[in-house]
Amino acid sequence: MLDKSIFGETFYFINNSPADRQAMIYGGVLAIYGIAVISVLYLIKRHAPRSFRGISTSILSPLGAIFGLTATFLIADVWNKNADAQLAVNNEALAINQILNISSGLPKEISQSVRDKTQKYWRTVINEELPILATIKTIDNEISRRARHELYEVASAVASSTAPASLHIFNLVDDTFKYRSQRMVVAVDVTESKRIELCIFLAAFLILAVAITHNEKTHIMIIMTFSATLVTSMVICFAAINGKPFDYKASLLTKAGFFKIVEETELLSKPNTTNPLEVDPFSGNASETIRNKKYK
Repeated sequence: MLDKSIFGETFYFINNSPADRQAMIYGGVLAIYGIAVISVLYLIKRHAPRSFRGISTSILSPLGAIFGLTATFLIADVWNKNADAQLAVNNEALAINQILNISSGLPKEISQSVRDKTQKYWRTVINEELPILATIKTIDNEISRRARHELYEVASAVASSTAPASLHIFNLVDDTFKYRSQRMVVAVDVTESKRIELCIFLAAFLILAVAITHNEKTHIMIIMTFSATLVTSMVICFAAINGKPFDYKASLLTKAGFFKIVEETELLSKPNTTNPLEVDPFSGNASETIRNKKYK
């Protein structure tokens, strides 16, 4: 029970760590494992030089192929995940933009209400939901429930209106729910860590096989084992860093301008100066404000 508890807590800590810390942990574990393999084989070779004689290098082919296929599917899934996240964020921002633009076609009192409620929803997304997207494991949290409630309020505000724009806005709210759901599905996906753990397991076998099949000369064994450790670590660390599209502190795509949801709100109409947002997403300061927030 103790061992299971320790392992469970360890995996929980790793899975709930930021992407950059996860990459460091995975890379460090493989590096320590590679050093341990070299040290053990070196000691075995000193005391029993003929221990690994007769082991063919052909065992590397199936192990390498299995690891290669697994890594290929893992990286492909990472890119698809990032593409899905980007599409969902862009579509959600566009739907909000259209709601604000079309709201001018509603009666004055309803128009202002729809605009205020829509901005309230987007304020919640930017100021509260954005900073926690990289760490949440379920959409059933207080912030997400409040954001959904704010969207329901927008739909309720136009439900009783007979203006031509009301039906269009109602459909846009429905689209916003859909894009929001797509974004949250990407955010709470935990299967990435399981695939990475599988890759680490296969990488450990591959590193061991490389060391054993190159044990004739110590310096060759060290070079080949180090090379195998480095290559497998690079693949796994790359997947870990980019496996969380909403972790703006680590994702390589973030550096290329991927997750700048605040900048997406520039597509929205001009800010309402009579009812400004808590953090104005239309100003350049909003992005810096979010960067200063810590993940919860």
